[in-house]
Order: sequence, then structure tokens, then C-alpha cells
Amino acid sequence: ALSILVVHQTLFLGICLLCGDARENKRSLLVIPARLRTRCTHRVTIGRALCYLLIYTPICILTLWFIPRIFQLPQLGNLYSILIFLLPFILAVIFFGITVGNIFVRYKVSPLLCFAFFSLILFFASGMVWPQSNMPGFWYGFSQIFPSTPGVQGFVKVSSMGASLADVRSEYLTLWIQAGIYFITACFSLRFIKRYKIFNAI
Repeated sequence: ALSILVVHQTLFLGICLLCGDARENKRSLLVIPARLRTRCTHRVTIGRALCYLLIYTPICILTLWFIPRIFQLPQLGNLYSILIFLLPFILAVIFFGITVGNIFVRYKVSPLLCFAFFSLILFFASGMVWPQSNMPGFWYGFSQIFPSTPGVQGFVKVSSMGASLADVRSEYLTLWIQAGIYFITACFSLRFIKRYKIFNAI
């Protein structure tokens, strides 16, 4: 549970830091010709996501597969199932980070101030410390906003319990739905800040 949460938080923090750094230095978040900027936000979002995905996939394999085996930690899942499950998880985190970074992050230090605070909240909301069935309705709904919640639940089942993808179908579909929703919000947020020049991100 902690390993998948670390992956979530470091990837999310890195994306938000890049957004904040771009705004502080007044660099454009769209690396395409100006005449196409308002019409190509989805292409830019996909391009950025692929870059983050290529960087973080080896990190995830090292952190979630090789390190547990090096230290001989119990791991019942196979690498194929873990990678297939992690694909929508990483994409959901990427698009979620781009959305938050585009809308809320104005300075590079802003994500660092919230990192430790939200990490503890996400850990408790994941259901590993306190069962989700006993959570109040508000906190259960709040936990479903973050990709870490279905990511932690599904990864623990796949890795530690040897579950197949069919056994974690609910968490797997939730991650794909989150990835789709956050992709749309990432595109619209990027188009919005470029059109209205929010935070001087021009």
C-alpha cells in the first residue's frame, strides 16, 4: 500500500512542480505554434502523458516488482498482471496531476507545502488503515476522487493476494474511468488558461 502511494505522490508532485516552474518562469505549457494552440490541447496533453508514462514505467517496475524480490518480500502476483493494472493507474495520476497543476498551482513551491499533508490523508482514505465500509459517506466519496484509492486496493490484491485482473475488475474499471475524466479536465483546463491567460502562463 505504501509503495503504490509513494508512486502516486511522487508522480503527482513532479507534474505539479513542472507546471509551477513553467508559470514562475513564464514559459508556455504548449510547445506548438501559436496559431494551433487553442485547438491542439488534447495532443499536447497526450504527448505530455506519454513522456511521463515512459519515464515512470521503469520506476514502477523497479519499485513494485524488483525491489520486493531483492528483499525477498512475499509477492504472489506476476509481472504481467501488475503492469496491466498499473497502466490505467499511472495514466489517471498523470491526467489528475496535469489538471490540478493547470488550475491550482501558481508557484513551484506550492505542491511541496501540501505534499506531506495530503499524503497522510490519502493513506487513511485508501482503506488500508480503516475499512472503507466503515467510512462516513462524505469521506468515502472524497476518497474516490484520487487514483490512489482504487490503485492501492487493486494493487494489494494483485501483488499480495495473487488476484487476477478479473478479481480486481471494479478497481481496474474505476481507474480507467478516472483516467478518462481527468484527461477531459486536463484538456479543458489547459485550453482555459491559454485562452484567458490565467496566471500569466503565456
